[in-house]
Amino acid sequence: MKNFTLSIAMLLLSVMAFAQVCPTSFKRNNGNGGGCSAKITFTFATCPPAGIVIDYIKENGVILNVTFNGAGICTNGKVEFCVIGGNLGTANTLQVFFSGPGVTQFGCFVPDGGTLPVNISSFFAKRNGTGVTLNWASSSEINAKQYIVERNSGNGFMPVGTVAATNNGGGSSYSYVDNNNSKTITQYRLKIVDLDASFKVSETRAVKGTAAVSDFSVYPNPSVGFAKITIADLAEATNVEVLDNAGRLVKSIELKTTNTVEINNLQSGIYLIRITNKATGEAITKKLTVTN
Repeated sequence: MKNFTLSIAMLLLSVMAFAQVCPTSFKRNNGNGGGCSAKITFTFATCPPAGIVIDYIKENGVILNVTFNGAGICTNGKVEFCVIGGNLGTANTLQVFFSGPGVTQFGCFVPDGGTLPVNISSFFAKRNGTGVTLNWASSSEINAKQYIVERNSGNGFMPVGTVAATNNGGGSSYSYVDNNNSKTITQYRLKIVDLDASFKVSETRAVKGTAAVSDFSVYPNPSVGFAKITIADLAEATNVEVLDNAGRLVKSIELKTTNTVEINNLQSGIYLIRITNKATGEAITKKLTVTN
């Protein structure tokens, strides 16, 4: 009888210890449908017992006003909870308090492991007549589902095409041609979707309109000492030069892989912004007014 009682006690202690193993990371997914306003998934080294629930979550020491729909179910070391009310916050570490049947409440500091395992190494967009060719490459891919090509011609980003991910651990190269006859500058970006519907977006790339030879924008203009320059259809290395009203060179920057640059600490006055395509020699100049 003593041995039996001791065995039961040891089993209960084992269950208690097993239940209080903290997750190694969490991953948020806001607005994934299925009746949930959001979802949060925890990764455990070993599945906790059935019925584990989240009592509450603290972000930077403050309890979040979040409501969960019952207990989570563990599958392959992952436990997913449906959020039916509230906001999960944006902190990189959350303090999560769990409990369950016969389990005393315990708290865990859990780091964010939600960064998508896709690394974009290059992304270019170039107009060819009424078509725009987008080329991009990844240096690594794990659990990626697809790339959604989105464009913005002035009314916000909208999806225009989808390319399936290869999930090559060493990365892959992709290409997509968009039928685009817009006469204005168009911005493109990639929506990178994971297998569980989580996603992130890439940097934007801009292309000129069909009615333009080449173009760039300066914003804001007039400015109060800083301005952002965005070049449409950046395909080759391009020089960006800032000259004062007397034609003296103030700043010079070479762009190769990004089509935007910020100019800061400009004094009051009139400036000329000149971009020069290093391959073709094509140059365009615009005026910038600075009023400090």
